[in-house]
Amino acid sequence: MSYITNLPHLRKRVGEHGPALANYAEWSAILHWLKSAPATTEPIEVATVACELVREGRAIRAKLPLRHLPKFATIGNLSTGSHTEAIRVAEETFRDWLAVGRPHITPARLTRCYKAFRSAIVTKEQTI
Repeated sequence: MSYITNLPHLRKRVGEHGPALANYAEWSAILHWLKSAPATTEPIEVATVACELVREGRAIRAKLPLRHLPKFATIGNLSTGSHTEAIRVAEETFRDWLAVGRPHITPARLTRCYKAFRSAIVTKEQTI
């Protein structure tokens, strides 16, 4: 299998789950970027938790079939104020990431997301 070269290529390869998997790949890239301690609007520890909550929540809401996802999104268990703040922080971090050129969206990362998706689909089909 060749590398998934970009987000449109990833979206095309997975059909109806394309937008959700592309979104998951973007949040994964952001989380990786945060490990490098970039200059961000929000403290890195806070941004990391908020981005992880949003990535997980969006993937679950989109019914993205990835094995490691819990059945229910953790962000849904937060108080209304905490939920709103987590989304605000994640969106601000997303804008920071966009402003520096969307680092870590690489063929290797996109291919890993694709393989995780395909692996979950194959496992699901085998259990039916």
